[in-house]
Amino acid sequence: MKCNMIILVTIAVLWMFSFGVQGWIAPDFCRGSECPEFTLVQKIKEFEERAYFASRWITTDVASAKQDDVKAGFMRLYQYCKGQNEESASVTAKTWPAIITITEVGSADEDLSVSFFIPPGTVLPKPNDKTIREENIPARTVYVRIFGGFASYSAAQANVKQLRDELNEAGKAFELHRYTGAGYQSPWDIFNHHNEVWVEAV
Repeated sequence: MKCNMIILVTIAVLWMFSFGVQGWIAPDFCRGSECPEFTLVQKIKEFEERAYFASRWITTDVASAKQDDVKAGFMRLYQYCKGQNEESASVTAKTWPAIITITEVGSADEDLSVSFFIPPGTVLPKPNDKTIREENIPARTVYVRIFGGFASYSAAQANVKQLRDELNEAGKAFELHRYTGAGYQSPWDIFNHHNEVWVEAV
């Protein structure tokens, strides 16, 4: 009987560590909200290497990086979370970051999408707006550069260029034609902006 109890306790402990029940402490820049879980692998000069767990997002494409187009995309996601879906159900929107993913498809052309992080276990109703889709992103390694101030498109481009230069200098292999801008608070907040650009490792 005692041996059986020890075995059961051991299995329970292993299960807890396998599935993260021990609790991930989100970094301060998540501002008390839920964020995609990651492990900081290393920090090299001005960039971080992070190992992200598999994560879930809702995404919609946007026409351009112009402020009005990006805002319209985020509003579609926000309205979906507030009940504009087939079940008129609210979906938790207290998560960070909100991201914009940019794929460079030519010298001047880009495909853009915006996304909200969805916590594990969330039930997602079907959207009324068929431009909204669910994305399940597998575990991956991401290189991250952090910057402050207003997260404009030009600021993101300047920081991703710096990040790519630093990755080349460090001998890191990375996705050449896609990057992500991540924001952790409303663009209308005045102080303490924490912005990031992500480039995925290959």
